[in-house]
Amino acid sequence: MAMQIDDDGADAAPRDYDDADDDQSLARTKFSADFAHDGIPSESVIRAAKEKRARMRKELLERNGGGFGAGDDFISLGDDYQGPHPESRLQREEDEYGDGEEEYAEYTGATERIPIGKKAEQEYKLQQRREMQEALTDGRSDYAGLADDHEVDEDEEEWERAQLRRTEMPGIKQKQQEHREKSPYRPAEIPLTAPLPTMTSASARLARKMRELEESAEAHATVVEDADKGLEALLQGEKENKEEVVEAEEKESWFRELEQFVTSLAGFMEAKAPRIDDVERDYVDMLVERTRLVQRARAKRMEDELALFWGVPSSSVLPPLPKTGEPDDQQRQQQQQTEQQQTDDLQLEPSPMEDGDFNSAVRLQRQSDAALMAQVDADELSASDAAAFEVAWRALSDRLSSALSDVKAPEYLDVAARLPASSPSSEPSLHPRSVVSRFSEWRRRYPLEYAQAWGGLAIASIWEFYARLEMALSDPLLPSSSSSSSKGGAGLEHYRWHREAIVYAEPSHHDDDDVAAPEGEAAGGDDEILLTIVQNVVLPRLTTLAERAAYDPWDKKQTQAVLRGVQEASYVVDKAGVRFQTLITSYLGLFRQHTTALVESMAGPPGLAAPSIHPSTPAALTGFVRRLITTLLTNLVSWSRHVSPGWHGARTELLGLIDDLLGRVLWPLVVRAKGFGVGGAEAAQRVLELVPHHLVSPDVWARWKALVDNAPL
Repeated sequence: MAMQIDDDGADAAPRDYDDADDDQSLARTKFSADFAHDGIPSESVIRAAKEKRARMRKELLERNGGGFGAGDDFISLGDDYQGPHPESRLQREEDEYGDGEEEYAEYTGATERIPIGKKAEQEYKLQQRREMQEALTDGRSDYAGLADDHEVDEDEEEWERAQLRRTEMPGIKQKQQEHREKSPYRPAEIPLTAPLPTMTSASARLARKMRELEESAEAHATVVEDADKGLEALLQGEKENKEEVVEAEEKESWFRELEQFVTSLAGFMEAKAPRIDDVERDYVDMLVERTRLVQRARAKRMEDELALFWGVPSSSVLPPLPKTGEPDDQQRQQQQQTEQQQTDDLQLEPSPMEDGDFNSAVRLQRQSDAALMAQVDADELSASDAAAFEVAWRALSDRLSSALSDVKAPEYLDVAARLPASSPSSEPSLHPRSVVSRFSEWRRRYPLEYAQAWGGLAIASIWEFYARLEMALSDPLLPSSSSSSSKGGAGLEHYRWHREAIVYAEPSHHDDDDVAAPEGEAAGGDDEILLTIVQNVVLPRLTTLAERAAYDPWDKKQTQAVLRGVQEASYVVDKAGVRFQTLITSYLGLFRQHTTALVESMAGPPGLAAPSIHPSTPAALTGFVRRLITTLLTNLVSWSRHVSPGWHGARTELLGLIDDLLGRVLWPLVVRAKGFGVGGAEAAQRVLELVPHHLVSPDVWARWKALVDNAPL
């Protein structure tokens, strides 16, 4: 409740705040046209309100007899109004002064008034909210000054704003909107008339709607189809991933087994290689000794012939053995005895003059023996020497067999081991555990890894060991035989390792592979298998025979056998390459040694003079020249076809040898034969027919040509 005070100070009748609201509503109802929409009354409204207030005051005074509160029990003591209860001695609350409440009213709330009524309470709450907002705003502005030291917490501000929104009363805004004056009545607009839809328009609208629905259905069906395809792809990918995992496990297991086998095989070859090296070295020593025996016998016969028409030479026509390379620590002790024996042979080699002159008993006995053995090949061993050589060869064969006697697994005995044939007419199949079978399976199942790892070169390095094992006791200096098991050197095509390597390496033999190489191509170095084996096994073996002087340049059979092997090797390796030309140079070096020995024997005066007249002199001279032409010169010219024109070292050596042999050895002998009338011109004609013109220097060729044409010398 609140007291209403009139303009003259008298108390009016108490009224509720709700009555004031009713007055305002009444004024708005009666004078709605004078009220603006913003709530500010017009001048006429204010004037009418004042007149109404004055009229109501006048009526109230008339009813009360000219004063407020007049009655039988009211006694006025003064002109001022003393309130409704002047007789009470209770002091009004606002009349109490000096009690200190005003000083601390800000903190104690003494000056606050309790709101009475719904409207007052709402206004009180609104005032509190405004104060809270102002406090928050002031505190935020004060807090902003410390932004350099403290970051503003946005989450905290958002929380504060949310709390303020929660404290708002939803009826306040609605009440404020109700306090605004109502707008004048405006009738609703009557909508314009629209024509009724026709059948055509309705059908078109329905058709359009159907198309939209169909398009939507198709879009949904497409989404479902794409989802099904994606799911199917995921399932297929999962299946493929599982298959790849299984394949990777199988691949890892297979390669682990292959690695274990190769490691075991490498250990086996490393353990057996020294024993094979010993057998090969001892066999080369046997070949050197055999060649030396034949050369020594031939040199004695040549010295006997020289003693008849030239005189006994002061030096032997047999050159000393060439010095071999320094052996390593493992071979030093094994070669010491052989080298000492060879040194003793050189020291015990008699000088030609030790056998006496042309008519000595020693020479006569050798001539008699040579006459008895005329039907026997002079380049062959004697019966006793051949028997001793056979015994030594069998001993080496037993040693080679014993080196592998402790091995029973077929995959370790042969790189291309085969199973027993089911019938005599059937071809035996490869053993599944053999090296060739394992590498063939590697090439078939994993061709990419086989090519990246150069599997062909890997199996070639394994094949080198078994090629050495198969060729260890074969003699490349004997005529070719059809079997590699004999002592005679077989052609490469007769060796088993050569046949199996061709079958493995040729792309045409990959018909059983799932993934074959393109036609004419070989993957993983398969096309280099034969090249690797020939370069690392065949060529070094032939080179060793020349360096150790196991090859006899005078022997036509040995020359044909060696040239056959060299020819077969030239089909695989590059003829202009270093290794091949080094091989040729090694054999030309042997020709140089024997040519030099002949030149030194005939360069100076003889140690013992020849007879002035002897019935055997013409025959001895003719036989000596014939032997030089048909053996040494013919064999030397045979090597010329393997000398590359671009290899200047070997070609220069070849041309120098032919010039020395023709100009310094054969020339004086042919001139002497012509003087004796025993076919010197015929020998010269044979030389010109044998030796190509481009292999002889112009001056040497001119001399021989003049001799043939009987031109002046």
